[in-house]
Amino acid sequence: METPAARQGASDEDLDFGAQGLAGVARRAPPGRHGQDAVAAAGVASITFHAEVASDGRLVAEAIRGLGVGVGLALNPDTPACAAGPVLSRVDQVLVMTVFPGFGGQRFLTQVVAKIQELRDLGFAGDIA
Repeated sequence: METPAARQGASDEDLDFGAQGLAGVARRAPPGRHGQDAVAAAGVASITFHAEVASDGRLVAEAIRGLGVGVGLALNPDTPACAAGPVLSRVDQVLVMTVFPGFGGQRFLTQVVAKIQELRDLGFAGDIA
């Protein structure tokens, strides 16, 4: 069966920026950082981080905000909206992932759409993507 990605000329293979692409950012990142400085210096408007990899999302959000750019939070499909609660007041946008990152050819996970209302119920008034 042809997938939407294949119809658009994209690959269904797993997606990866590759070590070389990320190495350029990592080389410029100071110890203890994950490349936010280099990315912000490149002229981006915002930086989004995954809730699942941040031990303290509040500190990550504050560090990104200190770079003078917008702050976004991404939630994987299996991460509940309540996991974003402690950091919601510090982010401009929440990205509700409807597929798992890094794997091509996935179907849209309709059950995650409910997270949009859950985020609003938690009081988040920012953008939801």
